[in-house]
Amino acid sequence: MKASNEHLYLSGGNEARLKKAWENRDPRLNYNVIMPYGEEFLGGDGDMYKAGNTTPVPYVYRWPVRQSSHSVKAQEAAEWGVTGKYDLKQDGNGEAEFAYRHRKFVMEGYDCEYAYNSPIDEPILRYAYVLLMWSEALLQLDELDAAAEKVNMIRQRKSVEMPPYTFASKEDGLNKIRNESRRELINESVNFYEELRWGTLRETKYSTYMGYEPCAHTCNGQQSSGNGGVKWSETNDYSIFPVPSAEIEKNPNLKKTPGWLY
Repeated sequence: MKASNEHLYLSGGNEARLKKAWENRDPRLNYNVIMPYGEEFLGGDGDMYKAGNTTPVPYVYRWPVRQSSHSVKAQEAAEWGVTGKYDLKQDGNGEAEFAYRHRKFVMEGYDCEYAYNSPIDEPILRYAYVLLMWSEALLQLDELDAAAEKVNMIRQRKSVEMPPYTFASKEDGLNKIRNESRRELINESVNFYEELRWGTLRETKYSTYMGYEPCAHTCNGQQSSGNGGVKWSETNDYSIFPVPSAEIEKNPNLKKTPGWLY
C-alpha cells in the first residue's frame, strides 16, 4: 500500500475485514472480474519470460495497492517485502485509482503467445442473450410476468442461483433487464451496442460527477482502453448512426446526419 494509506490499516485482520465488502454478492461478480483479496490470478513476469522461464506467477489483487511493478524481483526487494502471491499491478503511476480487472475470457499464465490464439472459446450468441432479448420483447407487449420468467431462467440457473425477479411495471422491468444484461454479458462485445440502442450509453459510461457535460471524460469502475481519456461528443452523435453517404448521393431529399463528416 502507499504510505498515505497505512493509517487505514489495523494491527491485524485487515484482509478479512476488507473481504467482507464483497461477501454475499451475485456470484457472477467473481466470474467477471478479479476481486480484491479473491482467488489468485496466474500472470507473467517479463524478466522471467526473457530468461526462458514460463512458470506462471501467482498474483493477488490487494487494495490499496503498494507495488509499482509486475516484476517479481522488484516486488521481493527489501522496500516491498512481497513474497509468494505477488501484488497485481494497476494502471497509472500513482497507483491511487481503484479499477477492476477482467477475469472473464482472460487467459492466464502463458497459455499462448497472442490473445487471438487463446484457447478460451468466446461465444458468438449465448442463450442468455436470447432470453434477455425475448424478455424485453415480451415487456414491450405488456406481458410482465412472462418477461420476468425469461430473466429468471438466467438468474436461477445452478451457477448463479439469485433470487427471482418480479416486474412491478414496464419501467421496472426494463431497468432490471438492462442491469441483468450488464452483469451477464460483460466482456462479450454486447453491452456497448445495447447501451447505444437503449440510449443509456452516456449515463452509464460517462462520469456522473461531471454532470454529463459535453466532452466529459469517461470514468467508470471498468477502465477503458483510453484510461479515462475518451470524451463524449458535443453533438451526441455517438448514439446516432449516420445516413450512409452513398444514400445521400442517390437521394437529394435525404439530409446529412449532424455531427458526422461526409
